[in-house]
Amino acid sequence: MSNFLLPVASHWAGSAVASRFKAFADNTPLATDDDTQPLYEIPDGTSEVKLTCTPTSPLYWETNVTLSVSSSGDISVSANSAPLVRLRTAVADASRGTVVLVKVSRFKDVTSGPDGVAELLKHPPGKRRKKINGAWVIQDVTATEVANHENSYGAWPPPNWGLPPLPDVHYLDAQTPLDRDSGTLNFAKDPSLNLDVDNVVLRIAGGTVPELFAVTWPKDPVIAPQENAAPTPFLVYFRQTNKGNRYDEDGLFVGGELGPYPMNFDYADTGMVESLHYGLAPSAGSLNDPKAGPLFWAGAKGVPYQVAKAGAKIVTVMPCNKFGPEYGVLDDTEQTAKILQEIQAFMFWRAGIADPPLSIGGTAFAAFSSANYKLTDWLANDKNLKGDFLLDTLKAVYFLDPPQRAVDGCIAAALKWADKASDARIRLYSQYRMDSQGKLLGLKAGDKLPAAPFFESSPKRTATALPDVDPISTWSKTFANLFGRPRNPAYVWADIHHIIPATMLTHALAQGDI
Repeated sequence: MSNFLLPVASHWAGSAVASRFKAFADNTPLATDDDTQPLYEIPDGTSEVKLTCTPTSPLYWETNVTLSVSSSGDISVSANSAPLVRLRTAVADASRGTVVLVKVSRFKDVTSGPDGVAELLKHPPGKRRKKINGAWVIQDVTATEVANHENSYGAWPPPNWGLPPLPDVHYLDAQTPLDRDSGTLNFAKDPSLNLDVDNVVLRIAGGTVPELFAVTWPKDPVIAPQENAAPTPFLVYFRQTNKGNRYDEDGLFVGGELGPYPMNFDYADTGMVESLHYGLAPSAGSLNDPKAGPLFWAGAKGVPYQVAKAGAKIVTVMPCNKFGPEYGVLDDTEQTAKILQEIQAFMFWRAGIADPPLSIGGTAFAAFSSANYKLTDWLANDKNLKGDFLLDTLKAVYFLDPPQRAVDGCIAAALKWADKASDARIRLYSQYRMDSQGKLLGLKAGDKLPAAPFFESSPKRTATALPDVDPISTWSKTFANLFGRPRNPAYVWADIHHIIPATMLTHALAQGDI
């Protein structure tokens, strides 16, 4: 009996993807007249067929699958290829034909291996291009680069891309965050907190920006990929923009020995590790440092740790923004939805589940610092506001210490979105007491905001004013009580600016928004 193979390709939801194919029978190439619509005849005695599917669109990665052929010619899918293949066989007269549907993805895993992001952490640059006294110079940083990282994290490079237990981290009390009598915030350790997650970095095909996405997916049965799973809820965390903060003048992201986006040391480190991890507390001998305490290192945000502490059954996605274009295609929130759908499909296939949910679950956006300008633009964009994602899927927005001049715009855009969206939640965590916070909290005309510090929260709204300026010393007093560090000198604006996203997501995600 003649045995024929007819391969075709589709994306996760079943739409056809034009592709070219190569087939090998026991490592011998098979011929076809047209590799875009191939028909391969499998020789008698073949035991294995390897198929390479190369989409003609640059938006999808190449896929390789392996098929097994029985002694009678029946075709089946090898276990490692099973989530990516569908077979349909028909027999007529003396011929057997098998249609092989190969599912292709916009994403591939670039976490490990010689070309992975974890490997990049082992190769910090020896020279950086910096702007010093108005002039660009190439500075040798060989002696300081690793030492600075060891000072922050205890050891460098990390042994892997994992998220180890951190028993000394203090987490905000999400139920009673502020002691109103003392004006201090309530923190406590949780040595039992362990993150049982898949923590990976995915790269999207096509060279669009952003190109890398850090994904943290809990293994908890409530949310782990499984057959007939409900749509996945997501938290998308947007770190601060790069170009607006002039990080290149400090030698970051571009120039010197740094390669192009996205595969260079700084995009792996400052662009992702910083948001994923917490730093170590300074040693006991440095308690006189004005910043001493477990939140000493301004960059480290510990986002997945806060998610776990909040008990949120949610997948965290962190786009790695590029210096200049920053968040690129995510300006269109309908594109954001499609990317999250593709991430969901890839992670289900990675877990061996062939059929991911057909939609994504409720989603929250969190933005820190200058990323709040981006979030404001997205929420206020009339085109976005006509899309299904903003109207139905996005359930919550978390503004994490936007610049003072941005607060009014954040609130106005969020309320505009909430007026159109379904069951919208808005949570603003700020150092500042602003009149517009009254609108966010739904105060009536003539009602006054509480005096700072305040931490006002309802089922759908949160607003804070947590300053550290005389005579109000919310943070200095808190950490003096908690860590025994002197209250003088006080924390400065930049310290609090980074500590807010490193602590307040715990509260936001504990409110049950998703």
